[in-house]
Amino acid sequence: KDSLSLVFNDFELDQFNALLKTSALNLSGKIDGSLNIKGLYSSVYFDSELNISDWKINNQKIGNANITSSLDTELECIYIMLQSNLEQDNQTISPLTISGKFFPLKDNDNIDFDVNFDGFSLKSLEPFLSSFSSRFEGDLHGQFALKGSIKQPQITGSTMIEKGVLKVDYSNTSYFFNDSIIIDNQNIIFDNFIASSFVFINAPFPTVTSK
Repeated sequence: KDSLSLVFNDFELDQFNALLKTSALNLSGKIDGSLNIKGLYSSVYFDSELNISDWKINNQKIGNANITSSLDTELECIYIMLQSNLEQDNQTISPLTISGKFFPLKDNDNIDFDVNFDGFSLKSLEPFLSSFSSRFEGDLHGQFALKGSIKQPQITGSTMIEKGVLKVDYSNTSYFFNDSIIIDNQNIIFDNFIASSFVFINAPFPTVTSK
């Protein structure tokens, strides 16, 4: 028999966290689904369909997600589609959607993905900013194109941040903003950045002073 199937049944996603300790990334949720590999002794083909329930990234809800993938032997690429759905305020949103191709045999130009955000919580990224900030919040909307290679990704696109908050610990100042952001590879452009900043002074009840 030249086929193999891997079946997941309530597999705890947090079992990967031991491998992610140095990445400031913490995952939780349960995986169900299967990965099917055929042609082990000839021309290999595989596909998969996985479902993640109660998915969280750094304790922030992403919702339930469906992930499908398949191998295109002619183009020598793997098609990947991820879509999340989250019930929020009596409606269903898709905080994170990823679709595109990965070319595992190429050293360069091996990724080609579209990444969409619709109410994605920026707080899930807070641990990545821990060297200078203890608070990063807001809702992210928009789309990125992710191309190039895994080692040197090229990111282009535009997003909108709603109810954004960034606290700079060194100055004990929090910035509140709503703005659209354009990303062009290594350049990040704030379209019309307007922020209000506040200094929080330690007290039994914080005193807020506008700057």
